[in-house]
Amino acid sequence: MNRAQVPFESWLREAFSLYRKYFVTLLLSHMALLGVAVFSLGILAGPMAAGVVRITLDLLDDRRPVPQPGDIFQGMRYFLPSFLLAIAVGLGSWAATRLLQFLHLGPLALFGPVLPLTATWLALFLIVESGMEFGPAIQTSWERVRPIFWPIAGLLAIGWGITLIGLLLFYVGISVTLPFYTCLTAVAWRHLDEMRPVS
Repeated sequence: MNRAQVPFESWLREAFSLYRKYFVTLLLSHMALLGVAVFSLGILAGPMAAGVVRITLDLLDDRRPVPQPGDIFQGMRYFLPSFLLAIAVGLGSWAATRLLQFLHLGPLALFGPVLPLTATWLALFLIVESGMEFGPAIQTSWERVRPIFWPIAGLLAIGWGITLIGLLLFYVGISVTLPFYTCLTAVAWRHLDEMRPVS
C-alpha cells in the first residue's frame, strides 16, 4: 500500500495564519455553533457545523464580502445530510472511545474520536461544496481517505489534541481552540491534491 507525505508544517502554519487573521469571526461563529447545538439538544449541531465550514472556507479563499458569524445559519441548507453525519460521527466517536477504554489504553481513549473523524473528515466538505447527500459523502470520504488514513489521522490528532485543551477549560476554552481545528481541516481539504504517495 502506498503511503503519503503530509506537509504538516506548512498546513499548520497556514491554519494558524487563518486562525489569527480572522480570530474574532471564527471565535463568534464557533461560539454560536456550540450555543445552538446545546440549545437544540444536538439537533442543529450538524447544520451549524456545515455553516462554520462554509464560513471558514470562504475566509480561506478570501471571498468578498467577508463572511460574518451570522452566516453560520447558511448551514441549514444542508440540514439532513449534515444532521445524519453528526449522528454517525457522534456514534462512531463514542464506540471508538469505549473500545479504547475496554482495551485499557488509558489516556489514548481521549483520542478515540480521531478514528471516525479521519474516516469521515471529507464528508462535511463534500456536503457543503459538492452538494452531496449523506451516503455518497460518507462513501466518497472513505474512498479518498483510505490510502492516506494514517497521515491524515496524525494531522487530525494534532488538531484534536488542541481541542481537548479547550475542553479542559470548559465552554470558553473550546470556543477558542475548536476554530483552529476547523481551520486545519479546511486547509487540509484545500490542499488534499498536493499530497503525494511515496513507496
